[in-house]
Amino acid sequence: MKYIGPNFDFSKYHSFEEYENYLESIPEAFPHLAQLQVIGFTHEKRRLLCLKRIIWIDGGNHAREWPAFHTAAFFINKLLTGYGNDPEITRYINNLNFYILPILNPDGFVFSRTSKSDLIRQWRKNRAPENCTGSILFRKNLCCEGVDLNRNYDFDFHQTFYPFNNSCSDEYQGPFPFSEPESRAVRDFITSNELQNKTDAVISLHTHGQLIILPYNHRRKTYPTDYADLMAVAQKAKNAIRKHNGNEYDIGTAADILGNIHNNNNN
Repeated sequence: MKYIGPNFDFSKYHSFEEYENYLESIPEAFPHLAQLQVIGFTHEKRRLLCLKRIIWIDGGNHAREWPAFHTAAFFINKLLTGYGNDPEITRYINNLNFYILPILNPDGFVFSRTSKSDLIRQWRKNRAPENCTGSILFRKNLCCEGVDLNRNYDFDFHQTFYPFNNSCSDEYQGPFPFSEPESRAVRDFITSNELQNKTDAVISLHTHGQLIILPYNHRRKTYPTDYADLMAVAQKAKNAIRKHNGNEYDIGTAADILGNIHNNNNN
């Protein structure tokens, strides 16, 4: 294993193997702070590596969203190298446990990143074996690989309209909730005795749009009871981003901002 510890090069995107080497080197560099856990395996038997240090953060539901993986890895590095040097980071680590899964969809990421095809580099789903779904529009079965992991959760799942029920769509929800090993691994780990009823926040990193998306996302003008608290935290994040680089982010539910989005992990 190549030792890289805190000296990972964040100025470029990396292969899955390089991210994996980085994660494996962290407990050696920071044994008092970090512990690496395998929470499950993908269709192609890649490990789902999670760093324990309860705030849940995942990156890379979608294969083509490379900056999401990179941001999660950078956040790990920021926490570990800042501990003892940055008072705010030190306070976070002393008072919170972070569970960070940088690459939730490694099969899709490898498929996207290693291809020379512009079309395949835009791959969004995981690498589930081919599913066939009927199409009223084309009057025949359509058979394609992959499931959109961010539509595979069990919240308001059974959608019977395009694109959720079409296996050739980028947003195909899968044949049933948690049909995929990646989403099952997240469910099983978050509902384990170690985390159940102890997780204060779940953050899922995506790219594009400059949005801070809050639950719920299945229906417009529908909000959880703690929506005011979520909005207050999101507003602080928005202000911090503006102060850092001048960029403006919109805040709200995906249903209110973008239209209804079903059964994703923001619900």
